[in-house]
Amino acid sequence: MKYPKVLSVCFCSRIFEGHRMPSETTVLLRSIRRWLLAATFLLGVTLSTIARAGYVISGYNEELLFNLATVVGMTIAVGAAFSWLVGTPSENGDEAT
Repeated sequence: MKYPKVLSVCFCSRIFEGHRMPSETTVLLRSIRRWLLAATFLLGVTLSTIARAGYVISGYNEELLFNLATVVGMTIAVGAAFSWLVGTPSENGDEAT
């Protein structure tokens, strides 16, 4: 069944009505945000690794300090990974108007 040209144009415009291409600035900012989250994740993992190595090198002394540093590093890493995976509503949906 063929629809009149006017009806098909109206139907198509309704489908694509709410979808807009993000601007170049928005795309650039999203890319920068992803890189910063990746760097934050790596810094958190690095902090935890250095804390564990410091604990071993110190002859297993000052356990509280190194455990605290490990927990802080892993919290940073998990937070960055969670933020990367979940994202923000503006990344997953349309741009805010």
